[in-house]
Amino acid sequence: MPVEDEHAALHADRDGTPASQSTSLRAETALFEPPLPIARIAHLLSAAPVDLRELGEAVREDETLVSEALKLCNSSLFSLSQPVSSLEQAVSIMDADLVRTLIFACWLIKHTGSTVPERERRLYWRHSLSVAQSSRRIGEWAAYSSPEWAFLAGLFHDVGILPFLTFHSREARRKQDILFDRFGDGVESQRRQFGTDHCEIGALLGTRLGFPLPLIEVAARHHQRGSATMGRPLVCLVAAAEMISRAKSLPGAEAEMPTGQLIRKALAEYLPGVNRAGGSGLVEVLESDLQAPLVPLDAIPTGA
Repeated sequence: MPVEDEHAALHADRDGTPASQSTSLRAETALFEPPLPIARIAHLLSAAPVDLRELGEAVREDETLVSEALKLCNSSLFSLSQPVSSLEQAVSIMDADLVRTLIFACWLIKHTGSTVPERERRLYWRHSLSVAQSSRRIGEWAAYSSPEWAFLAGLFHDVGILPFLTFHSREARRKQDILFDRFGDGVESQRRQFGTDHCEIGALLGTRLGFPLPLIEVAARHHQRGSATMGRPLVCLVAAAEMISRAKSLPGAEAEMPTGQLIRKALAEYLPGVNRAGGSGLVEVLESDLQAPLVPLDAIPTGA
């Protein structure tokens, strides 16, 4: 569907039926259009090799957002041998696709900050950060080749919820609904109510933004189980991490099982072939992380 038709769909046939909701949510992804300076930076970072001179010129068009990305580069997520002070320097020692994805992370946080109510935005990004941290931990333990990509896959696994939040926040601000609680994370209930789910919308949004294919696959498949996840280690890492994150959101008597037992179940379900690869202490480490995050929350500019 052309972009102009997608924009028109936002204002057409809004009768609340699942079919019309599905059309509107797909159209909502068209509004996640980075401004020209960010689009230019992303385009330059997609080239091989990256033109560092042009990149330096493009950075001056949005230095504030780039500085947020540099904060992430210099955080404990990446353990760089020395701090980086420019995007050009970051590209010289890091994967350019990784840097581009960090730019998108900062832009998405800024974009949703102007449209999604603070409480829902905070809940969304804190959940995403929790899954990202556990994904990295599990990735390191399972000897996954790129733990930093495991972190970013966890951070963006629920990116498809963002169009739900931005679209319905306009109506919910009048009704005082609690959006994140209302939409939850259940794909079946989303399909019944909206005719689509955050996995489908996440894959669509990730494709529109030019995310690396492994991250798009995680967004699309992280609620699938069994044969659907076989041979997809990054999907399995994130799916296990999300299952573990529930232990943080369901305290005490509300939890379906003790935290340690839930962690063991998640690892056995999604990573049965590697659940002893990194030693026996992972369950205890993940339990500890749920209480004291591996990465400080202020490493991600959540607006919280």
